[in-house]
Amino acid sequence: MPSSTPKPPNFLPSPLAALALLLFVASLALGVARALSTPPGYNVDEWARMPYILRTAACWRQSAEWLSSAFHSSSPAACWEAKHFAGNPLYYLLLSIPEAFALDQPEATQYLIARLTTVGLGLATVCLAWLTCRELLGDHEGRPYIALGIAAAVALNQGFGDIMSGVNSDASTTAALAVLIYAMARLENSTSAAKGLSSPRRREEREDSFVSTSRLRGSIPVAFDTAFREIRGIRGKTGDAALLAAALFICANSSKSALWLSLPLAAWWGVSQLGGRARLAIIAVILLGGIAALIVPGGPSEWTTPQYWFDTGPAEIVGAAQRVEADGPMGPHALAVPRSDHSRLGAVQFLPDATAQRLAGKSITFGAWLLAPAGEIVPGPIWDDGGQRVHAWMVGTGRWQFVASAAQVSRGARTGAIVLSHPATGARVLFDGLVVAEGVFSPDTPPQFADIRGQSGTWGGRPFDNLLSNPSVEATWPTLREEIGPRDLKVYNGRLRSLLAWRRTAPAYPAVLKWLFVGFWSEFSGIYPGLTASALIPFTLLTAAGVTGAVIVGFSRGDGARRAVRFFAPPAIIIWLAVILRADLWPNLPEVFSFAGARYALTGIMPTMALIVVGSLHWVPHRARRAALAALVLGLWFASVHILTRVQIPFYHCLLQTPAVADCLTTLR
Repeated sequence: MPSSTPKPPNFLPSPLAALALLLFVASLALGVARALSTPPGYNVDEWARMPYILRTAACWRQSAEWLSSAFHSSSPAACWEAKHFAGNPLYYLLLSIPEAFALDQPEATQYLIARLTTVGLGLATVCLAWLTCRELLGDHEGRPYIALGIAAAVALNQGFGDIMSGVNSDASTTAALAVLIYAMARLENSTSAAKGLSSPRRREEREDSFVSTSRLRGSIPVAFDTAFREIRGIRGKTGDAALLAAALFICANSSKSALWLSLPLAAWWGVSQLGGRARLAIIAVILLGGIAALIVPGGPSEWTTPQYWFDTGPAEIVGAAQRVEADGPMGPHALAVPRSDHSRLGAVQFLPDATAQRLAGKSITFGAWLLAPAGEIVPGPIWDDGGQRVHAWMVGTGRWQFVASAAQVSRGARTGAIVLSHPATGARVLFDGLVVAEGVFSPDTPPQFADIRGQSGTWGGRPFDNLLSNPSVEATWPTLREEIGPRDLKVYNGRLRSLLAWRRTAPAYPAVLKWLFVGFWSEFSGIYPGLTASALIPFTLLTAAGVTGAVIVGFSRGDGARRAVRFFAPPAIIIWLAVILRADLWPNLPEVFSFAGARYALTGIMPTMALIVVGSLHWVPHRARRAALAALVLGLWFASVHILTRVQIPFYHCLLQTPAVADCLTTLR
């Protein structure tokens, strides 16, 4: 019988491994190209982050010199106590290690080293996306290719690649949350296995374990075999729990954004693992606790902010006008201008833009009750529609007086506001019973309001509707007590006021969503769009197909795909809601919407891309899914290369010659 010749070993990688290697090379090449082509300090926040990294690098070098001199040189204790890395500890510490060897190098070299380190962090995030999707999707029916496709979509997303080739805190936040989501996916499978539920990844592992151990059942007692597998399972769960704890530690020490986002993500995952009754009980406790925090006196919130009345101060924080106790014509409270903190700020309320535009070219009458010191020359309420400022003057008597004016709204007016100012001396003036009514009414006759709300009444015997909100200053919004929390509460209070002032800010949210969409798919340097509106049409169709498909998959029968959608949907929703609510909306300014950071949404790049890819594949026949994934990856690759070579590099070259952004960015034309 002829002897069989052994087959030579196959050194060629599997198709999946080859594709993974190709993805790694492509991602690395794009990251290096972006890092090399961007001038130092031109990527988002680089000018603010690099000084801290270099100072921390100096601490590393001083520590090395101190150790090499056997503790005879100057101690680095003072350098470390300065905590140059406090804002983003792990990220600054990571980037500062290679920078310690380049402190004597030119600035361009220092920036390049920091950027390449961030590129490595981005590649690690892509690997976490691959591992997470493998955990949830499993290894059968071509799903490893879907997991690789999701990882490729993450890697080749323009916004992600841009952030991960610069020096910014968003890179550390994105990587930290990727670790957290991966840890939750591992524990999700461990918990499902403990409950006896099937998960694709772990079911296949159990099947492989059964096949390998069944061959030994003749020589190994069944009891010993079972005990061995139980111990291995406990060890695996302990390791996954330790991974989750490490992920939470990384989030807490990466950035404030990572910390604040990790809390609701971890809470969601923890609640989702409970049984039905326990889950409802926890949700009820959270809701009741939130309500109690809002209404219990002395709690973390207070109801002192007058609804729809804001400071006229600079557009850094949406400040509330000051509401004080006063025996006014309308009730026990009034607006105080200027504030008691000597900021000399006035107060303002903008009408809804649709109302102001409806009034364009029409006549209005506006006024208010004032209490000013005797002898003070005080401006009455000021009508400002962008084309004119109209008001009347009065002399204070120390008693409540009514002052009113009539005006014709400018033709083509887009906004309209009532501004409350103070005398040139800075004396304090109180305002109450404010009114703006369409039509001409007698300014010498005070209106008679129907109730304390002041929304309607009669003026000179004629009925009128008050176009102002909260004219009596009696309605209030909740405000977080800034003295009992971190400094960020002042910013959060401003965003809370923007959200509550929905009559003015709600029409701006479509513009916010559009800005975030454009930035997510094409942004570079953190703020500039890389594609024109027509070039974004394929991404619009892809997003629509992905979202609708994900909804269908989430409610359909199945195992891997449905389970992945249900796992990724809550983190994506939480992160995107946080990003939308973080948009800069100013109810106290003529232009409501100023900026929305699409780069903040990159913290949810993994769940977002997973939902889009899985949802889009729902519409594709099984036999064509690999081809569809290849087309998606190639499309993202060509889009990134196009933005880099045809938009980004020419933009930087132009910007170095001409500082006018609008003249350099072709996508704005």
